[in-house]
Amino acid sequence: MDVDKAIKTRRSIRHFKKKDVPWKKINEILESFIYAPCAGEIQNWKLIVRKNDGKLNDFCYNQGSIVESDFLVVVCSDNTELVRLYKEQGKLFGVQNNAAGIQNMLLKAASMKIGSCWIGMYDESKLKGFLKIPDKLDVHAVIAFGYPDAKPEMPLRVALNNVVSFNEYGNPRRDPFPLVKK
Repeated sequence: MDVDKAIKTRRSIRHFKKKDVPWKKINEILESFIYAPCAGEIQNWKLIVRKNDGKLNDFCYNQGSIVESDFLVVVCSDNTELVRLYKEQGKLFGVQNNAAGIQNMLLKAASMKIGSCWIGMYDESKLKGFLKIPDKLDVHAVIAFGYPDAKPEMPLRVALNNVVSFNEYGNPRRDPFPLVKK
C-alpha cells in the first residue's frame, strides 16, 4: 500500500477479530517506530509490547479496543537527555518524538491490513505500577493492534482551506507562492 492510501484509509479500530498477529508483523510495526524523526537525534522512546490478556483494561477505562485487540504497545519517554539539552521544552520534544513514532506504527499497521487505536485515556500511575515502568519515564499512549472486525467510515474532515493560512494567520490562499518566470 502506498503512503497516500495508508494516510487516507487508516481508521481508529475499536473492534478486532480474535486472530493472532504473527510476530514478524508485530516486529515490522515496532521497527517503523524507530525511523521517526526526533529532536536532536535523541531517541527518547521506550516501548512495552504486551499480548493482550485483558489486564490493561482496568487501567485504560474499559475501552473496547483494549479488550478485543491482539496486542498492545505502551509508548513511554525518557526525557532526561532532552530536558538536559532543551530545558522545559525537552518535555514537549519527548511528546513530539513519540507522536511521530506512533504515527509511523499506525500507518505501517494499516499498510499490512492490521487495525490500530491510539488510546490516550489511562491511569498512568496504575499502568506504571502494573508494568513496572520506572518513575523517570512518562507514558504517552497505549496503542491497541489487531485485525479489524469492521472498518468504520471516514469521519468528516474539515476542508484544507479552513485550516491553512499563508504568510500570516488568517490569510487565505491567493496564489501566495506565484511562479517566477525565468
